[in-house]
This record gives sequence, C-alpha cells and structure tokens, in this order.
Amino acid sequence: MEIFRVILVILTIIGCVSLLLYLVLKIRATINAERILKYGKQSDHFVYDLMCTTYRKKYIFRNVYFPDDRYGDRTVETDIIFVCKGGICVIEVKGIKGFIENPIKGDWNQFYNNNVFMFQNPFEQNVSHIKAVKNILIREELPNIPVHNIVVFTDKRVKFKFREDMLLKADKLLPFLHDLNKNRFVSRQEITNVVKIIRKYQVKGYNTRRNNINNGG
Repeated sequence: MEIFRVILVILTIIGCVSLLLYLVLKIRATINAERILKYGKQSDHFVYDLMCTTYRKKYIFRNVYFPDDRYGDRTVETDIIFVCKGGICVIEVKGIKGFIENPIKGDWNQFYNNNVFMFQNPFEQNVSHIKAVKNILIREELPNIPVHNIVVFTDKRVKFKFREDMLLKADKLLPFLHDLNKNRFVSRQEITNVVKIIRKYQVKGYNTRRNNINNGG
C-alpha cells in the first residue's frame, strides 16, 4: 500500500511540473508575440517571427517559390505557408497603411495623406499561389487538403471599409490560427506528408527569383 502512495505522489509531482512547464512556455510565447507585434518590422519576416512564437518552424514556410504551370520557366512566390490541422494557410502579407477600400472583386484603393493609390486585390493576387499549392497536392494524390486564402496587413495604422473573415491585422493572426487549428481536417500523417511535398517542389536560387520578378509573379 505504501508503494502505491509513493507512486501516486511521484505521478502528482510529475503532473504539476508538466503543467508548470506548459504554463511557463505559454506565457513566454505570449510575451514574445507581444514584443514582436510592438517592435517587429512590417514584413513577411515579421509575420514569420510572430507565428514562430506559437508554432514549430518546420510547419511554417517563408518566401517559397513553386513552378507556375501556366508558363514553362516561371515561378510563383508565396509570402507565408502554414501547415496545420485546419489545412494549409497561404498567407499574403501587406505593409500598407491608411484607409483601405476593399471590394470583393477588383483592385483595392488605399487612402493615405490625401492621396489615393490603387493596388491589386491581395486575395486575387494570392489565387495563383494557391493554385500552385493545389497543383502539387494533386500530383501527390492529396487533393482534399483544405487550402485557405488569407491576407494579413502588418501596419497598425490600417482600416478596412469591408470586413472579411480571412482579412486580418497582424495582432489578430494568432487567435485566428488558434481557432482554425481546432478543426481536424488534416491528420498528423497528412501534415507530415504536406511538409515533405512543399520541400520537394519548392524551387531555390537567384535565377528563380529573377524569373519571378521579371515576369511579375
């Protein structure tokens, strides 16, 4: 009987230590995220660093180039790809500030300092990136993995005319991904396979970047 009590005490201690360690890591991740949001640079690298405070780096890809099936020697560049239980998040990052007029279709307008600047709808810009991801999934016989079109604006001084579920400010990104990750659309093995597929098909090198830029990818 005494042995069972000792085992129970040991298990209780282990449980308490594990819980304490989890809380410490959780608090640490929150502090790091807040620090990055406050001082981080307004770029895709900033978003990458933010996501790395909560998720493992091997599931997050930054500035990945994929072959563009529409053209023989062209590539498309994705800002951020995140693989999780909720699917694959293809994230387009924008550092634009001011008031944004954002219709569902067509170009968007930025109103800032009494000036109006037109720029491509980032959701439409992201379509070719998503298509490239879906193409490699089809090739590897994983056509049913959900792929999400997400746009993140990193500047705090931005407001949108219309709300959209996948249109986020940087400080809303982690809560959004937390909720998305509650969905179990993708199994652990499928996540591992998708990571391998991305590494298999991503294209590296200066010539790739030059082709992408010269061709407006």
